[in-house]
Amino acid sequence: MLFRSTIAKSYKVRQTDGSLKTVNFDQRVAVQGPVFDLPDNGGTIALKVAGLDRPGVLQQYLDMDKAENWDQFRAAISTVQAVMFNIVYGDRDGNILYFDNGILPKHPNGDYDYWAGPVPSDTSATLWTDVHSYDELPKVFNPATGYVQNANDEPWVSTYPPAIRPADYPPYFGAPKWMSMRPQMSNRLLMGDSRMSFDEFVEKKVTTTSLMAERMLPDLLAAAASSRDPDIVAAVRLLRGWDQRFEPDARGALLFETWAGIFSPENFTVEDNYAVEWTLDDPLQTPRGLKNPAEAVAMLKEAAVRTRQLYGRLDRPYGEVSRFRLGAVDLPANGGFGNTGVFRTITWGPLKDGTRTPLAGETWVSMVEFGTPLRAVGVMSYGNSSQPGSSHQSDQLRFLASKTFRNLWIDRKDVEANLEERQTF
Repeated sequence: MLFRSTIAKSYKVRQTDGSLKTVNFDQRVAVQGPVFDLPDNGGTIALKVAGLDRPGVLQQYLDMDKAENWDQFRAAISTVQAVMFNIVYGDRDGNILYFDNGILPKHPNGDYDYWAGPVPSDTSATLWTDVHSYDELPKVFNPATGYVQNANDEPWVSTYPPAIRPADYPPYFGAPKWMSMRPQMSNRLLMGDSRMSFDEFVEKKVTTTSLMAERMLPDLLAAAASSRDPDIVAAVRLLRGWDQRFEPDARGALLFETWAGIFSPENFTVEDNYAVEWTLDDPLQTPRGLKNPAEAVAMLKEAAVRTRQLYGRLDRPYGEVSRFRLGAVDLPANGGFGNTGVFRTITWGPLKDGTRTPLAGETWVSMVEFGTPLRAVGVMSYGNSSQPGSSHQSDQLRFLASKTFRNLWIDRKDVEANLEERQTF
């Protein structure tokens, strides 16, 4: 890399006595940007950040919010000021859009894996100078399938059959290597020829069925059917009676979750034990099958032993262990890990005193029907306030536990009708 200058900078560090200590340092700058030494003699890196010359992200969001039709919305997003985040659009005219938004540098070569890490900085070949425009980024507008979706996955299966082909874009746009079962379930919930009502849409949103359980349990139970091992016999009996939903009264959910974590470790992402790994050629039916049925059955025995160790017994109800808890509110939970194909995603924290609470998942949820009149429901699961003593810290947990929503106040008259407190400044 070519060093261009050194800039004297400083920062302040608060001390234990409350005072501030000034730390001075020299920031080296190369043609790419600021230069840093990696720890443990890991070398030197120069950082070139896309988007530093695009300060209009808040203006773009404001223009998106104020748009009254597709043309105005398109004008807002085509400025590409937002560094990242997928954008999904719908309006009462029936237009829908999925846009793989981001400020993406243009490169003359290299694939996704190459540009996902540090690249040599001693050549101008890696010194990008421009970014892709709105027209060049992947998007789906009004597909014949009638829907678009994204559940933190790549753009290639934003609708099905796919409307975007990786071959039409440079290889560094994204590597179609894997699609979790949550977006697969998202596609399945939306697919079909029939028109979906708003109430049906809301009902689908709270689906707690595990796609992984639907796909894998028939093969697993068939492989384990002849076993005489007491642990496996008990596990098979329990899983045969489970409806593959992560509900409070589910008695097989904890056992399956434990087996799934052994079969597909690292947050249910490793595909080594599947007979067929995920492929873009069959994106909604893969991965599938047991590569080694005997090993999968051995994992079931291990899961049975571990489930008893963790939860006290094999058939512990899911909601006794999994809780929606904030302050004095403590309710049996529903939902499960997204990578097991549960669209009602709850990422659970560590077990503590025999129970666990969410780390992430269903936080702010809103569902809108762009009709006349507009219909909108939603929930903020962790509450609208974090202030001690506020009644609004945990008052929405009941909606989460009951899989219901509150009507969102859209008009001024509705807001004023529900006014709780007024402060004049």
